[in-house]
Amino acid sequence: MKLWWIVGAMFGAAFLASSQMKHDGQCADCIAVQKASAQASSGEEDCACRQAVSFRLQATDGKTWTQDTILAKPTLVVFLKAKCPHTPPAIADFNRLSKDFGGKAVLVGMIDLKLAEAREFAKKNKVAFPLIADPGAETIVKMGGAHSLDMALSCPKDKRIGSLYEGYSREILGKVLKDMVHHGGPSLKVDLSRYPAKKASGCGF
Repeated sequence: MKLWWIVGAMFGAAFLASSQMKHDGQCADCIAVQKASAQASSGEEDCACRQAVSFRLQATDGKTWTQDTILAKPTLVVFLKAKCPHTPPAIADFNRLSKDFGGKAVLVGMIDLKLAEAREFAKKNKVAFPLIADPGAETIVKMGGAHSLDMALSCPKDKRIGSLYEGYSREILGKVLKDMVHHGGPSLKVDLSRYPAKKASGCGF
């Protein structure tokens, strides 16, 4: 009797695991594959697979951005701390990456400034991508941004934030491109040799 109870429990657990995998889709697979990878690596990438934070914020492109906006298309959100000395030098790289996406994916910044200040920052630093104004960095922190130049990649297929990255580098951006495909996005050809080999990371929020 006890043996049959154990066998039944095992089948029940397997069924629940299978159901969860089907429900989470790419994210469930992402957790299984990248969790081991994250433990083996330096922790530069985290398979977040978390629900997108609800927000409604204005951006320098004149649009109102929400969590639905970044989940509608593969979107890389770059968290920026305006007063961090590491932020302005990185803008040229993200301008280039935004252009490399070629409209097949979206790159947007989220900066800890009011909208008028964000526009001034964009003009001064020649930012070629939209900046979402998040004064106080409340949404940035809720989304998982710990430092300036951290990034989050959306997973439109599952309507979640698929992955988080600590800073950026040639290697990390290579992971972003692979994760984008993994999350159901496009396969993009980007010349990563034009990006820094050493990881760049900024000040904490």
